[in-house]
Amino acid sequence: LIRDDMFLFNVVAKTVFVVVPALVVALIVERESNAAAALLWLLSAPLAVVLLVPQFDVIAALFFTLSVRALTRKRYTLSAVFLALSALVKQYLALALILPAIVLGIRSRGFAKYLAVFASVTAICFAPFLAATPQQLVEKVLLFHAGRAPQELSLWALPLAVLGVHGISVKAYSWIWILQLIILLYVLYKVSRRFLSISGEAHPETLWRLSALTLLLLVITSKVV
Repeated sequence: LIRDDMFLFNVVAKTVFVVVPALVVALIVERESNAAAALLWLLSAPLAVVLLVPQFDVIAALFFTLSVRALTRKRYTLSAVFLALSALVKQYLALALILPAIVLGIRSRGFAKYLAVFASVTAICFAPFLAATPQQLVEKVLLFHAGRAPQELSLWALPLAVLGVHGISVKAYSWIWILQLIILLYVLYKVSRRFLSISGEAHPETLWRLSALTLLLLVITSKVV
């Protein structure tokens, strides 16, 4: 109904898919932490950027926040559903599966069930697109971002900027960041599991800090920042 009016479209779309999710995240952060933390979220640079460009990444932030909140309350099925939804918006958030792996144990039945729920939600959402245009789905959802050269403020983009190299010649290089991230996530898993075995239980505050640390590792090591 509003697609022919770009101004109205942007106002409505940004309100529904950016402003409202951002306010919900702020409310959750305020309840789980304090008002200052919620204010920092609302004044953060990434949120401002998403408001100014035609993107809706805040939806991923909302689903991720809801997933961690459910995880702190031991509602693992709900947490898996929300994490799957966040990963469907921003694929690299699937790497946040390290959080339930830490809490439940990577070889436990609980984590296996968590993975099953995560995979089921993803498969249900993928099914119609996979049936209609399977090749395009794989290319646009997986291969497009995977094959992109490092860019913007990524540390991996520095050598390319210095050398002035662009495009197809850096395709192999564009995958290197994944190895570093896997190593860091492995270290995070081992250290966190050791900490939990000593403390005996994952307190909500600990899980929120782990989620922040996981996202920080993703941002630092990512080839697109």
